[in-house]
Amino acid sequence: MKKTIFISFLFVCCFQLSSLAQKSRVGFSLTGGLATQRGTVDGTKEKGLYTPGFGVGFFVDAPIKNSKFSFQPAIQYIQKGKVQQELLGVLQPKISVELRYAEMLFNFVYNTGGSAGGFFIGAGPTLSFNLPSKQVTETSDGTKTESDLSFGNEVANAYRGIDYGANFVMGYRLKGGFFVSANGTLGLRNLIPANSLATGEIKNTNFGLNLGWLINNK
Repeated sequence: MKKTIFISFLFVCCFQLSSLAQKSRVGFSLTGGLATQRGTVDGTKEKGLYTPGFGVGFFVDAPIKNSKFSFQPAIQYIQKGKVQQELLGVLQPKISVELRYAEMLFNFVYNTGGSAGGFFIGAGPTLSFNLPSKQVTETSDGTKTESDLSFGNEVANAYRGIDYGANFVMGYRLKGGFFVSANGTLGLRNLIPANSLATGEIKNTNFGLNLGWLINNK
């Protein structure tokens, strides 16, 4: 509950700041993407395969006066994680780590055109708050078992809860406000809990293809 209130408070602050700019607009987006994790754990390099995921988000586009730049705070539900193969005797279970986040993005975007549409490119920091997540193990005979993942800094926790990173985006917007874009987010926080028995680091990586609509494109 406290986490939900904090996320809402942050986004309201961004929305209020954006409303001070001239001609602020709101938009919605749907994302389909691929995610994995990178790093080294106990001396072994992470070999996570990409796992598909989707996202849905809401953002504000606030043009910066007398420039082609705009500030775009956004909040989205996004899936991340990895698929990992581990050899256990004669079985090779597929382990899918399915992480869920409420993610806030704070992009600064350069636009080549105005209401007529055009290309845009941008970047900014991200801040992600963990939502209920799970791990799915599938054996070679098709048997699946699910377990909830816990977040925190204790030995029993699977990952640290809050993640942060850098986001990069580029795309094209049509005159009517509809747009398509591609983005990549590199997690910068080591997600191994501080008191974990494991050593090393694990960080999120994900790429997405986005379809959306910028309302009141004029």
